[in-house]
Amino acid sequence: MSTGRIGPLNYVTENLSSPHILPFETPPLNTGLQVNFSNLDYYKEQWQRGNNAVLTDFFDEQSALNLWSYYYNKPDYEYDLAIFPDPKWDGNFEPNVYPLYRCKPGDPSIPSRIAHSLKVNDDGDFSYMYRRTEDYHPLLNCFAEDWFIKKLEYITGYENLQFTWDMTFISNYGPGHYNGPHTDGANGRIAFVFHLSKDWKPWNGGLFLRMDHEWTRADAVISPSFNKFAMFNVFGDGYGAPHLVTEVAQGCTNRRISYTGWYQ
Repeated sequence: MSTGRIGPLNYVTENLSSPHILPFETPPLNTGLQVNFSNLDYYKEQWQRGNNAVLTDFFDEQSALNLWSYYYNKPDYEYDLAIFPDPKWDGNFEPNVYPLYRCKPGDPSIPSRIAHSLKVNDDGDFSYMYRRTEDYHPLLNCFAEDWFIKKLEYITGYENLQFTWDMTFISNYGPGHYNGPHTDGANGRIAFVFHLSKDWKPWNGGLFLRMDHEWTRADAVISPSFNKFAMFNVFGDGYGAPHLVTEVAQGCTNRRISYTGWYQ
């Protein structure tokens, strides 16, 4: 099995730091956003027990709906279809190079790339296929803010967590899309997923499965949800627990949307 990496995307970042403020937060950007960091001690205890924490009703309802609507209604052609690995990849990672081919609509190589990705998955190695974008809605700016990062440091006990935009992306899974078994490699200390899948049903597929360290069974199954922020420890101990996202069912008309990334 493999570790997963996303690699640098050469995305230009800006300094979005601001003074630390207290929960329930209204970020220092004029967006009307409120972020629910109440019960910090409860999430700290949750992290200490299981190396993870799940914060529900994370954004105020209107902000969460605005964010979901933006990515749900974004045309498919404005996303890249990310298919990993590239058929020509020799299996070795090179510094600052990530063997991911990002397909545009109409790319004639898509069928062969999909076939290769599925074969790699069937052989038990890491592969994935889903739509993704680095079009960051302004409501996501809070993830880079100092006051936000301070909360994560309090919950996890980590110091000096670092955020960079090129270690985050928005995913949009449709029928046939999946993310094969992997760990999160050397991407950072904390992995996070901000779930924005509205009205998702378990039979739609796209389930998150966490596996034991022997890669033999699932010990947690999570159906995508709406307005839920989950974070996981991926530092040390084999880079965190192996996990995967099951294939989205054929015929599913919904979209499995999330904002994903790592703090280093």
